[in-house]
This record gives sequence, structure tokens and C-alpha cells, in this order.
Amino acid sequence: MGVAGVVGRRRDRCWRCRGVAAHASAGTARDRRVIPVDGSWRGFGGLHGGLVAAWLLEEAVPGRPAMRPAALTVSFVRPVDPSVAVTFEVEAVHRGRTTETTVVRLLQGDRLRAQATESRGTPGDGPEVWDPAVDVRGRPAPAGLVRFLPPPEVVEFAQHVDIRPLTATVPGAEADEPRYEAWVRIVDPDVATTLGPAGTAAVLLDAMPPGVLALWQRPRPVPTVELTIHFASSTPEPAAWHHVAHETAWAGPSACVDQTELRSPAGRLVAVARQTRRIVGT
Repeated sequence: MGVAGVVGRRRDRCWRCRGVAAHASAGTARDRRVIPVDGSWRGFGGLHGGLVAAWLLEEAVPGRPAMRPAALTVSFVRPVDPSVAVTFEVEAVHRGRTTETTVVRLLQGDRLRAQATESRGTPGDGPEVWDPAVDVRGRPAPAGLVRFLPPPEVVEFAQHVDIRPLTATVPGAEADEPRYEAWVRIVDPDVATTLGPAGTAAVLLDAMPPGVLALWQRPRPVPTVELTIHFASSTPEPAAWHHVAHETAWAGPSACVDQTELRSPAGRLVAVARQTRRIVGT
């Protein structure tokens, strides 16, 4: 990989196999995954932000295989059109013994669509210093809960995510608080396995509707402008059910901040995320 400030590589990607983006090896011995990208993963106007984040994470090839994702910040500049070929620019900003920083840019034509800064680190030895689990054993099992499925014409990607709310608060409920709690998983276990633990976490952290939608009777677009994910050490099976707690921490007339906590079936922290969103149509 390159040294600080040096662009490591630039690669063009074409949509193949009905819109699936195929990745070739790029300077590493590890296997490259095939991130599933097609029109059925559309969100608010473009490709689902969580899937874009997983894709950018996959492109940020570590300098050493032992490095694990620690944090990812994605700026969504413009919607990503799943019908148009993309180009990735990957910059190795820092390659140290215990930490690495990589910047990945996703372009379509000559226009920047999304940019990510990814930090990785070595896992370290010994027990966790602080990793309290949340007791989720008292929650109803997902099998006994009704699936929440938004209208596909609003968010088409929802067909790929199985959301089982644990409370009555859903978009359009005119609830008192913009907060959700649910079990969530990717519908196709093969897709979850392909995404891997970190990629699956990125998708599931962005799977819940914006919290402010629970306050309103009628939905409106609330697209993500910026998404930051911090990964913990727990890495459950990607296809497993995950527990998610999602809320809007603050909302103004034209923007809001959402925060999400993703946990394993045993209640251990998998990742946390915050999103800055734009409120459209107010």
C-alpha cells in the first residue's frame, strides 16, 4: 500500500450479473467479497446508504490482514445510481503498526457521490476492559413478532431487511418519542455472509426508518448526509438476528441527528452509529 498522502489505486467498476458489482483482487491475498448492488437496494432516491457504507468499507483494503474496522465516516454527497458504473479512488493516508487510516471516494463519471474515511486497528490481547451486555432475554422472540415492511415505492431496499418491532412505535404512529426498538436481520443469509460482520453491521445500522417519522402522520424524505459508525469487538454471525435501538437525538426544522445501537443476540455491543439527516418538505 502507499504511504501517507499517496493515492493507492483507482479502479473502475461496472455493474455486472444483473447489477452486482464484482470485485477483483487488489494488492492483497485475502478474498474479495462480491457486494450485492442493484436497483432493489434503493433508498431515498439512490442506493441504500448502509449498503454504500459496506461497499466503501470493502474497498478500503487494509495494509495488513490483522487490522479490523474500528470506525467509518461516510459523507453522502449525491445519491448513488445503481444503474451507472462507478470508480473508486483509494488513498492510504496512514499505515502504522497498530492503526491504519484509508480514504475511499466513490465517483460516477466525474462526480463524487460518496467519500469515506475508515480507521482500522489491531485487536489486542486480553479481556475487554468494559463491555457490559444488555439483557435482551426478556424481549419477545422475533418469530412471534409481526414484520414491519415499509411501502417498496418509498424505500425499496426494505425488502432485503427483516425488521420485527418490539414496541408499537413505527413511522406514522404520531408517537410521543422518536424511538424504535426491534430485532433486525438481513433476509437472505447468503447476502449477510457475503457482507461479513462489519458490512452487515453497516447495513443494519441504517435499516431503521428515521426516528422523526414516528412523530408524524405522513412520511417525508429524511435522507442521510453523514453517517459515522464505531465498531466494537463483538462479531456475531452476520445472518443472525441483531437487537437494535434507534432514536432521534435532536431534530430541527431542516435537519436531525439519529443515533443507533446494534447488539448481538447475547446483548453484546456490535456497533454504534450517528447520522446527520436532512428533513425535506417542511
